[in-house]
Amino acid sequence: MGQALSIIALFGAMWLVYTILVFSFKEAKNNNAAYIPNNSSIVYQLDGRLLTQELLASLLISEDKELQELVQNKIPTTGEGTLKPVGITFDSDVFLFRLEENGNRYSGMLFNLWDNRVFDKNIPKYLGKNSANASTNDVGLILTQLEGNLSKKALLQRAKQMLSAPTGYFRNVRPQDGKSLISVKYRKNGVAISDVGVSVEGNQLLFKGAFFTKELSHTNLAQYKGGFHIHSQWLPKELNTALQDALKTVGIELPALKQFSLNYFGATIVTEPSIAGLPHMAGSFEFEEPVVTDSIFKDFTLISSDSVTNEKVYDVLSMQYAIRQVNATTIDIRSAEGVDLTEAPYSSTAEISGSPKQLLKLDGDKFIRGILTLTNEFKSLSSFVNEVEKMDIKMTPTSNKNYRIEGKIELKNNKWPLNEVLKFLIQSNLL
Repeated sequence: MGQALSIIALFGAMWLVYTILVFSFKEAKNNNAAYIPNNSSIVYQLDGRLLTQELLASLLISEDKELQELVQNKIPTTGEGTLKPVGITFDSDVFLFRLEENGNRYSGMLFNLWDNRVFDKNIPKYLGKNSANASTNDVGLILTQLEGNLSKKALLQRAKQMLSAPTGYFRNVRPQDGKSLISVKYRKNGVAISDVGVSVEGNQLLFKGAFFTKELSHTNLAQYKGGFHIHSQWLPKELNTALQDALKTVGIELPALKQFSLNYFGATIVTEPSIAGLPHMAGSFEFEEPVVTDSIFKDFTLISSDSVTNEKVYDVLSMQYAIRQVNATTIDIRSAEGVDLTEAPYSSTAEISGSPKQLLKLDGDKFIRGILTLTNEFKSLSSFVNEVEKMDIKMTPTSNKNYRIEGKIELKNNKWPLNEVLKFLIQSNLL
């Protein structure tokens, strides 16, 4: 009876909060926006009022018991096992930023506060050794060291410096439009590159924003429909580095990519001579520097060569790939089996479309597959992807250097997008 009454009281309180948020027209102050570091590379802006309103509606109306249990288990407590107030105003904007300086990488969170004394007293109880907090009268900062060797004292000093004077970040970056639950702003060398907002409409996550760059390639690559498709005429340095590192694990070293077009149909797990996931795919890749297929695949067995089509077939860890040298900087790669393509050019500069379920298709070694599918990362991704009906996000030109980003992730009719995203974040330990 006591548990039942507690649940009724909890839901009653949630409905009260939800009602207040829905019918309250008072604009919350966002003084924390003034302290976003100018050298931030990525800034996430969360509309606390809209996000809380949508999340409460999702939790209450959907009656998603799995999510309710996950959220309840994820509520942070102090070392004494108690939940302490932290003085944060959650119905205003929250900013998350990333930056790198002097060989140190930081992640920061800026809050608006209703009581900075409560924040300073209780928030340290939730922080680890690589995090520090600082505050003004109405703004709180949690600064986390992702890479570096700063002491706790030095990290605290850097956090205090960030709140010592307002910055001019929003003089150069467009503020959120008032409709997006979350917006993501990416900058490179102080110049705005992209600004994308995410909103919810029914069973859809909607994406809308802008992209600005001078770095796009204008070479036309071969493009196809089929599988999970992604192409882009621009790649950030961080993604290039991650791709190069991944290819090195199977003995392939390549220069940075300039653009690519890829259709993905799953992967096969092999264990000899080393463990690797080999994709069933068809792709065209243009690099920043000249590449030679004979050099790239020199450690693999050449099965056949066609001088007319300039195509060579290699055995890569028991998988066969047809490779064609298009020009000095561009190559085409296609799996010998497991792909179903229709040649069709795209009008977009960049695009993600098709069924993301292809990302989860695995065959090959049963033991390794079994281990992989039991990991939290795979289970959480699988749980989210299996609820997605379709995905279509495009970037198209509006002028010489400006591009429009629009698209959606559509879930099944009876699914709530925020519920599924939140479950994915919690299950994969990203929250």
